[in-house]
Amino acid sequence: MLDAVFDSSLSSLYSKLAKKQEELRRLQEIIPELEQLFSDFVLNSAVCLEPSLAADAWKGDIASDFDEFRNKEVYDSYKQILDEQFPQLFLMIQTKIESLLEKISDLHSAIAAAEAADLEEKEAKALRGK
Repeated sequence: MLDAVFDSSLSSLYSKLAKKQEELRRLQEIIPELEQLFSDFVLNSAVCLEPSLAADAWKGDIASDFDEFRNKEVYDSYKQILDEQFPQLFLMIQTKIESLLEKISDLHSAIAAAEAADLEEKEAKALRGK
């Protein structure tokens, strides 16, 4: 009966370990993709200010309002994504990775302890059987 408990406990621990390792792998895989997106965002930041409006092509209050809107609303929002949202996202992912690494380490320790206890129990049984 006790063997079944240890086997079940070890099985559960191994299952949790595999799940955490898969979560870690998925997070680590997404980092290069996010870095590429960030680079693309940086390279294309000027695009949201295009086309430039030549003074002789479009002028007046509507042109001024349009430029002001584009600079304040569109470009500022774009910059917020670059300056705030991307860094927050990278920080959240890094924090989650660190948490997963800690949980994986704890699970390795728990597995080692459970395996040692299981081995100890088997050795004690063997000694009692002699």
